[in-house]
Amino acid sequence: LGFAGGLTIDRETREILGALLMAMPEEPAPQDLEKLESALRQGLPKADADKAIKLLHGYRGYLGDMKVEVARMGIPDTPQAGHEYFDRLAQLQRRHFDDATAQALFGQENLNARLTMQASFINNNAGLSLSEKTAQLEALRAQLPADLRNLIPDPPAPEPERQ
Repeated sequence: LGFAGGLTIDRETREILGALLMAMPEEPAPQDLEKLESALRQGLPKADADKAIKLLHGYRGYLGDMKVEVARMGIPDTPQAGHEYFDRLAQLQRRHFDDATAQALFGQENLNARLTMQASFINNNAGLSLSEKTAQLEALRAQLPADLRNLIPDPPAPEPERQ
């Protein structure tokens, strides 16, 4: 809850949702869900409780869909496949959450992962010179907050020429 009441949804909300769900069986019985919903209704104002319950059910649905989709999508092996992967991930998140909620829950993490994957493709591109790789990696770093820029690795040192 925010300082003046009202349910605040941010990156840390996922940790709370995860903790709530970990305290429950993987396939909770209806009475397990009713117990949790009752606790939320007793501890929160009605509008916030309704929002929290909707969020919890949306997150449960999202996690279930993610188990299936991630296995189906596989690991991207090209820059285009990487873009398609993250576009599909965003679609999946929007299936369970409105834009603002999806951005609050996943936005920074999605950006971090997308940029890290792009960095991997840049570093593995033998057609780029060291200076081109460095410039492209710096452009990716600039899109991240200062405390997360270390997620983008430096390009590997060129191998010495063999004689």
